[in-house]
Amino acid sequence: RTRPVPPPHRAPTPGPRPLIRGCLPQPMDRVPFVGCINLLERNDRYEMMTEEFKNIGIAERVHWHRPHKHKDGGRIGCFESHLAVFQAALKADAPFAVVIEDDVRFAPTWQKSFMLLMALVDSGVPWSHASLQNSGGEVRLTKSGDEASIPSGIFRGAFYFTRCYAITRAAMEAAIRTGITRAHVDVALAVANWGQGFIVRPAAVLDVPSASDNDWAEGGWGPWLAGQMQGVTHLPCVVADRWKTGVLPRFQAGEAMEAVAWTKFMSEPGADQHLPAGTSAAEPPGVCRSAASPRAVPSSKMWAVCCK
Repeated sequence: RTRPVPPPHRAPTPGPRPLIRGCLPQPMDRVPFVGCINLLERNDRYEMMTEEFKNIGIAERVHWHRPHKHKDGGRIGCFESHLAVFQAALKADAPFAVVIEDDVRFAPTWQKSFMLLMALVDSGVPWSHASLQNSGGEVRLTKSGDEASIPSGIFRGAFYFTRCYAITRAAMEAAIRTGITRAHVDVALAVANWGQGFIVRPAAVLDVPSASDNDWAEGGWGPWLAGQMQGVTHLPCVVADRWKTGVLPRFQAGEAMEAVAWTKFMSEPGADQHLPAGTSAAEPPGVCRSAASPRAVPSSKMWAVCCK
């Protein structure tokens, strides 16, 4: 009697991660592209992030961008890496992407954070990029009607840092067209997408103290000190974020806070090369000349070291 021939092995069909035990789709199942940036010289961070992705069940879906340290310094290398991830996301025809750097851990609230992100995507509110990180928030940019249209837990704002954020196809295309400039990539994205940036709370990731591979000294002693502090703690940056986005809006006019924040971003080298079409460095996009002057409210210089 001849034995039956076993069926040929078939490679798994690519597609969304299968649902677990018949449950409803998980938040990350609807994220079309996840990219992570890690230097080949930092294998310790690669191993840490691999475990993080395994813990939330998406390790097999992550697109890794792992270059060597850039010969021209961390600022250019970081910018180049983010653009490379954008190109990969566009090649995959993703309507938006989540980009993650290698110095974070997923927070216990990560599922709620990504549920909120998808609520923003489904809301119909125009958006360009959204922070999913625990610090870096610089200002609230609330507009009329936001309370009714934006999901609770999300607010319109501008932010520093690019440790974990979502970005739309149009914003990625615009960033690639402009290319690398003297600006840091977080400043470039904040300026280019002013008014269509959002901050998701609770955050999806928490900062992990780790010595920065970027050269913050280009911005002076304040950014240099902030870069050094990252190797010890991110607490000052978190406190600054909560102060600027949670406390100050209770006491100061939105237009005045926006003017102060805009002046701060525009003082960054190369920021003017990322201005949205039809805008100038003199005032935020969409703000008329009768709006409050940046001098109307003293700049929060006490937080400059903590948040750029």
